[in-house]
Amino acid sequence: MSFPLGAYHGSELQFLFAVPGATPLAPDQQRLLATMTSYWTQFAKTGSPNSRGTPVWPAYTAESKRFQSLMPPTPAPTTGFAAEHHCAIWDS
Repeated sequence: MSFPLGAYHGSELQFLFAVPGATPLAPDQQRLLATMTSYWTQFAKTGSPNSRGTPVWPAYTAESKRFQSLMPPTPAPTTGFAAEHHCAIWDS
């Protein structure tokens, strides 16, 4: 590529498949890959992404507004998505 791709729809695919031209994953991204694979597998098996050995992924509720941030190297629950992404603009 002659330009940086940034964050784009489908960028997570490099965490599952060999994507031609993709930059190799850094060690912290490889750790995130292992955790994401565990989440997806566990969710497909049980309907919940949580399993022993992965950070707890809390259920989203309108009251808590907590979501799982999938930033390398370790996913963690966080809040503030709507404010950070200026979602209130859609209410005006």
